[in-house]
Amino acid sequence: MIYIRVCLDAPGSLDLRYKLRDKRRAYLDSLGGKMVQGGPLCAGDKNDAYIGTFMLIEAESREEAMALHEQDPFTQAGIFERSFIVRYDKHRG
Repeated sequence: MIYIRVCLDAPGSLDLRYKLRDKRRAYLDSLGGKMVQGGPLCAGDKNDAYIGTFMLIEAESREEAMALHEQDPFTQAGIFERSFIVRYDKHRG
């Protein structure tokens, strides 16, 4: 199943995001095909400042998707103020 993961950064967490970038990239690389697609959310069309994260995750259950979220170095460091993980039922595309 595919799960959508949207995480919004806590105010003032950008420096910590940059500090943990390499550790997080290693974690995401370790997921192999479980991370179908992902990347940062940006503040606007002309503002590339990161405000969060978007991912499509392949998992057997919501519990597995949540476990992957909990193991993310950004989650563990408290970078995210709010997170949403919901199953995606693809109908088109």
